[in-house]
Amino acid sequence: MQFEKYRGPITNRGLTTLFNRRDGIDSIGNLEFLHLTLPELYGKKLLNVGIGGGKALEHALELGLDCCGLDIVPLIDTSDLPLDRKSTVEEQVGEFERVRSLYPERVKAVDFCTSHIPYGPNEFDVVFSAVALPDYARTEREASISLLNMMNLAGEQVVFHCGWNPSISENGLVALGNVPGLFIYRMKDFLDGVGAQTGITYKLISPPNSQTSLTTILSINTHDKDNQAFQAIYDEFTFTSH
Repeated sequence: MQFEKYRGPITNRGLTTLFNRRDGIDSIGNLEFLHLTLPELYGKKLLNVGIGGGKALEHALELGLDCCGLDIVPLIDTSDLPLDRKSTVEEQVGEFERVRSLYPERVKAVDFCTSHIPYGPNEFDVVFSAVALPDYARTEREASISLLNMMNLAGEQVVFHCGWNPSISENGLVALGNVPGLFIYRMKDFLDGVGAQTGITYKLISPPNSQTSLTTILSINTHDKDNQAFQAIYDEFTFTSH
């Protein structure tokens, strides 16, 4: 696959900062990164998209959260990757398979930039993704499908870092992919169009005067979406995008 080298950076961040410190990782956890808290997630059915090696999922299950996770990492073709990139992928595949062997019903290998998703509409309450999607998109079509997939599976809320910083781009333009400037995606236009037809709403959470797009979090409210209208958009888009 000629575009595999453009897949986004593989991360294996833990769920919380405390877990990361316990495991010797010097970074904040996914929940702090996404401005989520444990109390608001207990009792919810969760899907973590882009789990890397699965560390955050292990932490979530250790805490008693009802969480499933998926990642594309076992599906990446490493044959044309540079040696350093290849070794990183292989290391993460090893961790992913270890976690999948422990929780086979909770972990799946999935390319979330396609419509071939092993879950149904509104199957989860909250879908979240930290430093994964839509970075893994290689085209505007894949970026759109990844957003539609998240909104389709979430009965209440979608939360992910979006690479869209209002202080940098009020129009919602975002460069996606591992190589800066690989392509530009008008995320705001897409979300506004879907929202106008389905009733979804969204808000951006970003530190003041931030110049780092990764600090910008997008929270999408899917609780009141018109499921029939959304399904029509999803079916039409995925059919005409092949």
